[in-house]
Amino acid sequence: MNAIERILVPTDLSEFAELAMEYALLFRDRFGSRVTLLYANEPPPTMEIPEYPLGYYIDNKPESRLRVQERLRDVALAHAPEGGIETMIIDDSPSRAIIDTARRMKADVIIMGTHGRSGWKRAILGSVTEAVLRAGICPVIAVPLTRENSGS
Repeated sequence: MNAIERILVPTDLSEFAELAMEYALLFRDRFGSRVTLLYANEPPPTMEIPEYPLGYYIDNKPESRLRVQERLRDVALAHAPEGGIETMIIDDSPSRAIIDTARRMKADVIIMGTHGRSGWKRAILGSVTEAVLRAGICPVIAVPLTRENSGS
C-alpha cells in the first residue's frame, strides 16, 4: 500500500494553484498517487439584492462552467500530457468544497496554493487554506508563491 494514494489539488486557476499542481505531480511520480484537480464554483446568492457586480453573475452562467471545465482539462493536460489527472467542479464555497471532497475521496493529502495574505486582507477576505487546515481531514501542504518560485 502506498503512503499517499489520493491527492486533492484545489485550484482557482491562478499561479498559486499551478505551483501546487507541480508539487502534486512530484508526489504522484514518487508514490504512484492519483491526482484530482478541484475547482469550487461558488454559486451566486439567492437573495434579490445582488451582493456581487453584475459581471460575476454573467461569468457564472452555464457557458462559463463549460469554459472552466475546458480550462481545467487544459491545465491537467499541460501538466500531464499522458493523462491520468481527474478534474471536477463542485458548486459550493471553496473551503466547503475542498473539505467535503477530501472527505468523500478519502484524500491522503491536500496540496494547495496559498496567496499568503496576512493582516487586514486576511481578516476581510478570509483564508480558504486556514479553513481547510482547521478541518483536520488530512495533511495539507500549502504552497506559497514567492519571488524565488514565480520566476519574477
